[in-house]
Amino acid sequence: MERISAVYKIVNIVTGDCYVGSSRNVWRRKRRHFALSSWRQQKNSLMYKDMQKYGTDKFKFQILCPVEQELIDLIKPTYNSVRASGIDLDKRRKHAVLRHRICIFNNEELTLNALYQRLKRAGVEKPFNEARKYLKEE
Repeated sequence: MERISAVYKIVNIVTGDCYVGSSRNVWRRKRRHFALSSWRQQKNSLMYKDMQKYGTDKFKFQILCPVEQELIDLIKPTYNSVRASGIDLDKRRKHAVLRHRICIFNNEELTLNALYQRLKRAGVEKPFNEARKYLKEE
């Protein structure tokens, strides 16, 4: 499928609840939403819980249009945790820089991201918080 940048809507056809989002690659985003619904870790999202409860076949994916915030304000979607479209680029940059900071763990230097992955595989409950404890002082 052709790469499309658009606003989309996912509707629960049983309850009528919906989620509105936007993406530069709407088809990839659709696949991601429906794939995430099967992950047991997605307990915090009401939409994913409902996808597990009703089945993904009870959810309809629609491309709405290239207009973003006005549409989200008009629809007032139930499932959205944030009522605004767009990405907080400053937060994303800060997070990217943090992931590459160095940690000292068992006398080994590794990035925060690498330590996070290691702790996650080991079954640590909050691996990112735990990994941050080992950040090397700058």
